[in-house]
Amino acid sequence: MKKIFSFKIILLLAIVFVSTNCSKEAPATGTVPFVPPPPPNRPPLVNAGNDFSVGLFNNYITLTGHATDPDKNSTLSFIWTKIAGPACTIISPQSLTTEVTNLLEGEYLFELVASDTYGATDKDTVVVKTIRLLDRQVVFYNLTWIFPWYNAIEIPHFYSFIPTGNTPFRIYIQRDSNPGWIEVDPIAYTTTSGPYEYFIETRPHGAGMYHYGSLYIFYYGMDVSDSPDVKIVF
Repeated sequence: MKKIFSFKIILLLAIVFVSTNCSKEAPATGTVPFVPPPPPNRPPLVNAGNDFSVGLFNNYITLTGHATDPDKNSTLSFIWTKIAGPACTIISPQSLTTEVTNLLEGEYLFELVASDTYGATDKDTVVVKTIRLLDRQVVFYNLTWIFPWYNAIEIPHFYSFIPTGNTPFRIYIQRDSNPGWIEVDPIAYTTTSGPYEYFIETRPHGAGMYHYGSLYIFYYGMDVSDSPDVKIVF
């Protein structure tokens, strides 16, 4: 009697096991696994630089743009064009940085367009006001604080904005909270003469932190929520 009962239990368990395994459908042969589509391509991000005014002492200016590809999977191309203003010549219109020559007195509007390999584009503009030779100063408007070391402002290709040669110059900054111009002293390295100091990078590689030929104004305070103006007088 016990043997018959044990046999029935074994038979019942075997039927349940076979039934359970048969209920699981085997994957169909030739089925392609699901692959999610790639994310949509994002357009480049372009900055044509800050607006500025400059005297016509050198008869050329330097435009310095910046562009990045958010997806980091595309090669960007660039084109500078003059949207408004007197006649001029853009030397390297397909480069991020270009000289503009044969300038006349007036106000120029330049546009920088960046395109990726998928056809997405972005653009930005910069206003350049060229003034008569007697106005021996350059003014940069609404600059942005950066943070490579201390709080700092960068003006690329500094020497392209002042007359060639050993021209003496003085640098001033104007904050949004103060309508007056504050003179900025050259960096002292050993002591700090005030809340602002300037430094011009002359090392070819900039120690991996700064760009060759750029002017940096360091600020040793905490309030960097504004967009200052910088003036160079020579």
